[in-house]
Amino acid sequence: MQQAQRQSIRELAGALRDCFPGQIPEEIAINLGGSVVTADRIEADALAKVTAAGDSFEITVLADESQVIERQLSIAHELGHLFLHMGFQTDAWQQVPEYTDAAMYRAGYSHEEREAYEFAYALLMPEDEFRKAVDTLQADDSTIDVQQLAAKFNVPSDAALQYGRTMGILEWS
Repeated sequence: MQQAQRQSIRELAGALRDCFPGQIPEEIAINLGGSVVTADRIEADALAKVTAAGDSFEITVLADESQVIERQLSIAHELGHLFLHMGFQTDAWQQVPEYTDAAMYRAGYSHEEREAYEFAYALLMPEDEFRKAVDTLQADDSTIDVQQLAAKFNVPSDAALQYGRTMGILEWS
C-alpha cells in the first residue's frame, strides 16, 4: 500500500474519531446507527463480518471470551470495511449488502484487509499519541516494551507492533 493511501486512510479514521471523541469502536458503531452482535460461529470461518441492513448495518463478532482485547480491534476493522469497501454514507452504500471478513484474509493477505487494518490501527492508536507513547516508553538502548505500548491503547501486542512497523517507527527485525 502506498504511503499516500495509508495517510488518507489514517485521516478518515481520525475524522471518525473526532466525530466521536473518547468512544470505543463499539460505541461509534452504535452511534452511527449500527449494531454489534456476538455469535458462537460465523460462516466461512470468519472472525467478524459487517452486513448492510437498509440504512443501517450490523457487525457480528465471535463471542470468544478469550479474545476480549481483540473485540474492539475487530469492530474497528469492520468499520474500516464499512467505510472503505462498502461505501457507508456515500451513494454506493446499498450496492454491497454483506461483507464477510474471512479468517484467511484477516492475516493480511489481501489489499482490502490491509486497508481495513490500517483504518482500525489509526482509529484505536492515533498517530500523534502513538508516536508520543513510543518516545515515552523507549529505553536508553532504543528498545521498547511492545506489551506496555499495546496496553496503553488497549490493543493486542501484535497490532501495536504492526502499526509501529508500517509507520516506520518500530523495526521489522
